Amino acid sequence: MAHEVFISYSPQDKLTADAACAMLEAEGIRCWIAPREVTPGSEWSVSVIDAIAEVRAFVLVFSGHANESGQIKREVERAVHQGIPIIPLRIEDIAPTKSLEYFISTPHWLDAFSPPLQQHLTHLAQILRTLLDTEAPAPIPPPPSPLAGIKPWWVVAGVAAVVVVAALLSRPQAGPGAASTPAPSAVSGPPAPAGYVAPPLGPSTANMSPAWTACATSLVDQTRIQACTSLIEAGHDSRRNIAVAYFNRAVAFDDEGEHQLAIDDDSWVLRVQPNDQETLTNRGMAYIGAGDYPRALADLNKAIRLQPNNPLALNLRGRAYMEQGQYDLAIADFNQAIHLNTDFPHAFADRCEARARQNQGLNQALTDCNLALGRIPNDADGLDARGLVYLRLGQLDQAIADYDAALKVDPKRASSLYGRAVASRAKTGQSDSADIGAAEAIDPRIAATFAGFGLTA
Repeated sequence: MAHEVFISYSPQDKLTADAACAMLEAEGIRCWIAPREVTPGSEWSVSVIDAIAEVRAFVLVFSGHANESGQIKREVERAVHQGIPIIPLRIEDIAPTKSLEYFISTPHWLDAFSPPLQQHLTHLAQILRTLLDTEAPAPIPPPPSPLAGIKPWWVVAGVAAVVVVAALLSRPQAGPGAASTPAPSAVSGPPAPAGYVAPPLGPSTANMSPAWTACATSLVDQTRIQACTSLIEAGHDSRRNIAVAYFNRAVAFDDEGEHQLAIDDDSWVLRVQPNDQETLTNRGMAYIGAGDYPRALADLNKAIRLQPNNPLALNLRGRAYMEQGQYDLAIADFNQAIHLNTDFPHAFADRCEARARQNQGLNQALTDCNLALGRIPNDADGLDARGLVYLRLGQLDQAIADYDAALKVDPKRASSLYGRAVASRAKTGQSDSADIGAAEAIDPRIAATFAGFGLTA
C-alpha cells in the first residue's frame, strides 16, 4: 500500500510523532515515518528522498528541537521542491528560524501545544483526509507525443489570463486538416497551415495572419474570441494549432465570466494534450469561477504534480481551498506560491483575504494587502480583501473607503457591496438595504457567505 503522508520530526519529539502516526493510520491514512519505514541496510537519506517523492502530504512536527535540526530543514526543502502541501503541527509556541521560515514562510500553524493533544491530532486527520480526498494519485505520464516538449503557450503568474506567445506557431505540426503549404526555409519542421507564414524566432508577429495575430495577442477579449473562433471554424490548421486557438479562446471566455465555455474549450485542448499543465491550470481557474471547487482541485492537483514549482497553480489551489473554508491548506499554498514568486501581488492579496476571513493574523493580513496594492494600486481583489481586514479591525471608515474603491473598479462585486453594508451598519446602526439588495441580486449566497465569517448586514 502506498504511503500518503510523510511525518517529519526531531528524535526528541518521537512520542508526539508516533501518536500522530497512530491517529492518522486509524483514520485510514497510511504514513511514512522513520525509523519504521527505513529498510535495514538501506541508506537513510535515499529512503527519505524516495518517501517524499511518493507521498501527497507532509506533516512537520514543529518544536524547538525541530527548529534547530538540519535534517528537518532538508526534508522540508525537499517537500517544497516536490510541490507537496506542508502541514505544520506546532507543539511548542515558538517561531521558526529564518533558515526554516525561508521554506515554509510561517504558514497558519496547527497549534497543538495546549492540551489535550488528541483533539489537535483529530483536527490534523480531518485536514489531511480533506486534502487527500480531493486528489487522486496522478497517472504516470505517457511517453512524449509529437506535441510534448513544444509548448505553444506560457503562464504569467500573477495575472488572471494566460497569454500565448506570439511565436507559438513557429514550429507547427501537421495533423488532421493541416495544409501542405511549405514553411519558409529558415524554419525547420512540418508544413505550416494555409495562409500562415511562420514568424522569426522571438515574439514578432510581423508575418502572422491577422486572425492568428488577434487570436494570439489581442488584449480585447471579444476580439480574441472572434479571431480564435474563425480559425477553429475554418479548420485549415493542424490539430495542434487548433488546440492553441481553443486555449486562447478559453482564456478570453474566462476573462468575460463565461466560465463554462472556457471549461469546454480547455477540455478540448486536454483531449489533445492530456498532461498539459498550463491548460489544467486554466481549467482549474475556470472551475473556481464556476464555483465547482472539487473539479478545480482535481485539475490543479494534477497540474502541480506535473510541475511542482508552478506558483499560479498553487495560488489557485489556495483559492479553491479558501472558498471551501479550508484556510490552513489555503494559506500553506499561498505561502508556497509567494516563496516561488515573491513578486506575486495576487498571492499576497489572497493570503490577506484568507487571514481576514479567518479573523486571525490581521496585522499580517494588512501587511499582505498593502504589499499587493503597492504593486497593483487599483486591484479590486486587494481592495476588497483589505476592506475586510479593516472591517475586522473596527476601522470602519477605512473599510468603507476600500469597498468604495473596489466598486469603482468592479461595480458588480457582491462581496464589496455586502461588506460595505456590514461596515455601514456597524458605523451607523442601520442596514443599507440598497447595497444588500444589489449584492444579493448578483450573488444570492452572499449573506450566507458573510455569515460564515461571523458577519451580518
